[in-house]
Amino acid sequence: MAKGTKAAIRAVQQKGIKGLAWVSFGIAVVGGTLCPEMFIGRFIQGFLHLWPWEWIPPVLLAGMVVAVFVDVFIDLVPNQWAIWSALTTPTLAASVEAKLGDTVSGWCRSLLDLIDGWLAEWITDSGTGLAIGCIAAALIMARRVVKKSKAGGVA
Repeated sequence: MAKGTKAAIRAVQQKGIKGLAWVSFGIAVVGGTLCPEMFIGRFIQGFLHLWPWEWIPPVLLAGMVVAVFVDVFIDLVPNQWAIWSALTTPTLAASVEAKLGDTVSGWCRSLLDLIDGWLAEWITDSGTGLAIGCIAAALIMARRVVKKSKAGGVA
């Protein structure tokens, strides 16, 4: 294969990997947004509320927001830190003891109820299943994208 052809194929693969990374990030945002009002989010919130310090959820929330921006800023591709941040940020925000926690929980509950209504009409009555599927898909895609991007020289 000619040198130019290999370079063209590698360029297309790198663009495809970037596209998959952004799709994975979008799926993680959906799964993470639905998570605070499910058993997974409630478990994490309960664990965070076991500690006697109320500052832990806001500090973790700030750290995850910074992690998203740093991860994306480095190479304009959301890698694993951005995916984990997208999955956990809504649950951490719902864990905050002030108005932020109540507001995020209310929004996530409304979104989950809305999706449950749509799914009941079209497929099934489980927004929880959709959320778990989104979380799993985002993690699997992120793992594959990071492996491919390291092999291709993107990351």
